[in-house]
Amino acid sequence: MITLTFEDLNKGAFTDALTRLSNEDGYATFKAAYNIAKILKTVDKELSTARDMHVKLLDKYAAKKEDGTFDVPEGNNVPYIIVPEKEDAYKTEMENFMHTAIDIECTPLKASELGTVRVTPADILALGDAFEIDEETI
Repeated sequence: MITLTFEDLNKGAFTDALTRLSNEDGYATFKAAYNIAKILKTVDKELSTARDMHVKLLDKYAAKKEDGTFDVPEGNNVPYIIVPEKEDAYKTEMENFMHTAIDIECTPLKASELGTVRVTPADILALGDAFEIDEETI
């Protein structure tokens, strides 16, 4: 089992490292290749759920037009604006949400199962608890 937070999943480096590793060949076993695919699929599903939940938060705190759509000023790259009186509550809820633990029913990637797949120090840092340096690789 891998325990991550929505903040972990939302980091571009995390998903970039997973995606890069999922496109590699040369894993020591089929099980290792399957595991990376399973982790990536589960992470994608969790990110989708997180985005849905974020929209629900925005529904509660974002400024809206009369038709119920988010009120976004012209020329603004931000897809929503939080109502000023609700900013503190939004920040608190968002902070709590981003630190929510997510248990992923997969085993961490083990360095010994990488075979000829190259992993960078940046990948190791980005993957955090999803990557394990086991005794066999030390």
